[in-house]
Amino acid sequence: MSAEDEDPYPLPSRIGRMPINQKRLHEKVMQAPPRGIPRDELEAHFRGMPHWYWKNVTKAELVWGLETVHAFLAKLAAWDTPGAPAVASLRHCPERGFTKVMVCTLDRPGLLAKISSTFSALRINILQADVYTRTDNIALDVFQVAGMDSRPIDTERLKQLIFMLEGALNDPPRLVSVWTRQLQKAHEPIAKTAAVVDFDNETSETNTILRVEAPDRLGLLCSILEALHQCSVNVAQAVVNTEGGLASDLFYITDRDGAKIHHKLALGTIRKVVLEAIQN
Repeated sequence: MSAEDEDPYPLPSRIGRMPINQKRLHEKVMQAPPRGIPRDELEAHFRGMPHWYWKNVTKAELVWGLETVHAFLAKLAAWDTPGAPAVASLRHCPERGFTKVMVCTLDRPGLLAKISSTFSALRINILQADVYTRTDNIALDVFQVAGMDSRPIDTERLKQLIFMLEGALNDPPRLVSVWTRQLQKAHEPIAKTAAVVDFDNETSETNTILRVEAPDRLGLLCSILEALHQCSVNVAQAVVNTEGGLASDLFYITDRDGAKIHHKLALGTIRKVVLEAIQN
């Protein structure tokens, strides 16, 4: 290892700099590492995940994430086609009325919109989404979802999700990607109820917060994310909640250079494009 490659924060120093929950989880995981996952993968996860990931993650969810990333890295090592592979796994939460789906792939512009589109095409509604990107460009996103039909969200449906998502991530996109978009758009029409779109540049030090409130429908999240991608907006974090048929979503966004968005013209354009996407 050259001097340039050396970690500027050796392990003891990094541990001391970790937030309390992250440090506690680090100690527990290192005492009893998940089987089959090497230490360098564990350290990459603790070193690379964003700070908001560590605020609420439990040990069980952390191990689930480590296992999902490990499966993705193994698939990536054997990948020999254009684009990127994807891995997805699920946990059922019947007492809470939803299923958790974790998706791992390489990050890219518009990724969250592509994932949302595949869910919509499969008639799966996203109730909440937590979006995380590691510093090594691995995206690890967790979705709370519920089916819009009588079909269970099982491993077979998960295979369909992966197949359709990898089609969208192929370079150029495979034909299945076009089919996915056609299915996603084939949702029932929705009344043009007024939506709320506003911005907060005070709460976060690093991001502009976009707040969207609108009647929920299948594909709503995908429509909003595609609108943001159209505006060359980066989504650093999305907190998506649906209750009583109303979607109340927060998007932590920056411009393409990673800076907060202050210009009134730019904010006005984003508001216009998002409102149009909600109503279409």
